[in-house]
Order: sequence, then structure tokens, then C-alpha cells
Amino acid sequence: MVADGPLARFWSRTWQRMRPELETSGRVDSATVEEALGYLSSHRLAELGPGMPMAWGRRR
Repeated sequence: MVADGPLARFWSRTWQRMRPELETSGRVDSATVEEALGYLSSHRLAELGPGMPMAWGRRR
């Protein structure tokens, strides 16, 4: 993902649309949303998209 690239813009818009419900739920506060939005436009952005991290395991 590239800062201010298409995927970062998608997640930024998603967080902005979800923000009222997230904050109302009490699970995410305003500071966390601001931090996430700032990170998405930051040169420090280095994130895997959803579905990329995987793990395999076996229950014994």
C-alpha cells in the first residue's frame, strides 16, 4: 500500500464513514481514528491489505 494511493484512500474513506458508529460503540475513540487517518497519508505507511496475512495450524 502506498501513502495516499488508491488502497490508502479506500481505507481512509472507510474509516471516515464508519467513524460515528465506531466512536459511539466505545470500541474506538476519536484519537485512534485520527491516528489511523494520519498513518494512511504518512510516508511511514507499510501495511498489508486484509486477507494477506495467513497462518496455518493443526489442532492436536
